[in-house]
Amino acid sequence: MIKRIQPRAVPESQAPFSQVVVDHQYAFLAGLVTADFPAGVAVLGEVAAETRAVLNVICEAVQP
Repeated sequence: MIKRIQPRAVPESQAPFSQVVVDHQYAFLAGLVTADFPAGVAVLGEVAAETRAVLNVICEAVQP
């Protein structure tokens, strides 16, 4: 079963795609950027900080 998810932490986009689509085994991601959306700031510079910002959105989106 395919499920399309709008992460709570990410503002809704007018783009013609779902930002997170999951099935029974995989999560497909599109259009996620390095930002701390609740704080309203971009996360730029250090790779570890940018990776953490994106992974936080992914983890929030795919949790049951």
